[in-house]
Parts: sequence; C-alpha cells; structure tokens
Amino acid sequence: VLAPVVEVRVGGTPTPVSEAQARLLLALAVSHPAPLHAEQASDLLWPDEPLEDTRHRLHNLVLRVRKALGRDAVRSRRGGALHLDPDRWDVDLWRFRRALAGGGDLPVPCGNLADAQFPYDDRFVDERHRLAAEWLRHARAAVASGDATPADLAPAAAALGLSPDDL
Repeated sequence: VLAPVVEVRVGGTPTPVSEAQARLLLALAVSHPAPLHAEQASDLLWPDEPLEDTRHRLHNLVLRVRKALGRDAVRSRRGGALHLDPDRWDVDLWRFRRALAGGGDLPVPCGNLADAQFPYDDRFVDERHRLAAEWLRHARAAVASGDATPADLAPAAAALGLSPDDL
C-alpha cells in the first residue's frame, strides 16, 4: 500500500482488485492492529449514504474480496468488525511501521498510502501526514547522527511527498 496504487499479490502473482476492494483493503491495513468496524468501513466507502443502505453492499464487497483473494482474506469478528490476519498478510505499511518503531534502517517507500489512487480520502490523507511526519523525525535523526545524508534520503522523502529541504 506504500505505493501510488494498492497492489495485491497472491502467491507472488499480482491480482487485480476493484477500486472498492482496494479502498477496503487499504482501510483495513491502516487500521491494523485494530479491527475496522462495519460502520467505519461503510462510512469510508460510501460516505454520503445511510448505514442501513450500505450494510448489504459492504457484505457483498467482503464476499467479492474473499472470492478474489481467498476466503480468509478478510476476517470478521463479533459485532461486525473486519480485520486482516497478520499471519496471512505481508503488508508493506506494517513493515514500515515496525521498522520505524524498531529504530533500524529507515524504510524506503515507493509512495504514501495509495496517494495517486485515493488522493482525497480524509482518513488516508491524515494517515499519510502521520506516516510522513514519523519518517521525517527518524530521517532527521539519521542525518544529524551522520548515518545518512539528505541526498541518500531524497527518494524516500519524495515518495512521501516531502521536500529534500525538509530533511
């Protein structure tokens, strides 16, 4: 998901997903490790429609994701919460977060949460800002300690929508 568009691979093979499926998968990846409640998913996918009108659509969307990616692709919890099983998914966003939390090498993203595919979704915009700010904090520390130069970090900064001057 840390690319201009969401890319899903099943067994290493790129697998096409619809815009709605990609948006749902991105929302589930962003909310991880917390589940995404059905109401939140419906509001994200169909913000101008009443919840009672979108429940069935969400159910059908989850079924289509499971058909395309496997029946365990999206898990349901009691109360209608949805989540991605971390034992079944390898998500670059999750690796990115772990790398930042672990203090190791700075991860190099290709983009910032499907920023070309879903540029204006508020939830994703906010998360993009948080990710970029956290990465920038670590990048500045790496530059200050001499572990990296601004030139080394410029491609990753650009992928996150940051200027080399920010470093």
